Amino acid sequence: MRDILLIGGMGAGKTSLAIAMRNQDAGINYVPMALYTAYSPLSLLDTHPDLLAMPKPGFLAAVTNPPEEIGEFHREEMDDIGQRIIEAYGGTIMAEIALAARKDNARNVIDNISKASNVSYLKEKGLYIVGLDCSFDTQVERRMRDHKGMDPEDRPHLEEQVRRTNEHFEIDDILKLTHTIIDTESIGLDDYPSVAEDILSAVR
Repeated sequence: MRDILLIGGMGAGKTSLAIAMRNQDAGINYVPMALYTAYSPLSLLDTHPDLLAMPKPGFLAAVTNPPEEIGEFHREEMDDIGQRIIEAYGGTIMAEIALAARKDNARNVIDNISKASNVSYLKEKGLYIVGLDCSFDTQVERRMRDHKGMDPEDRPHLEEQVRRTNEHFEIDDILKLTHTIIDTESIGLDDYPSVAEDILSAVR
């Protein structure tokens, strides 16, 4: 049962596709990586001030068992903790977190991982890599319509955040590592079920 990794920038449609996949197959385990690579570590810093000094097994166990109370954080804080985790545990740690967060005996759909080193690692581990791509303007327009709490509210700051996040995630580089790329520029929500069915058929 082959696991799937969805990659792409802010507003590219990763969450929409993951939901469409889960609607196609109720047995799918959806792994939203931001929970384990940003929200959980940031929330744990109060109770685990030595979190980033733990041996890797302890760190993985801590962040993949999220605390009951998850805080609200801005994108800059999330990107910063991600960089600190990489500096503490090496360039493939995000991929290792993804593998630790999976469920056995389920098809896992993993959403949102940064850096080419992590995508390459998961590709070598046999995951099917799906890239979602759209223009910068479309990314901004979608996030203006579907604003998330971590995002700036005004357009100029949101545009800058999309640029920074694309750079932080190495979007141009990771899209080159995909097995398939979905151009989401011109598709609507009604199209996602058929896209999900095609991808799931390809990896059965």
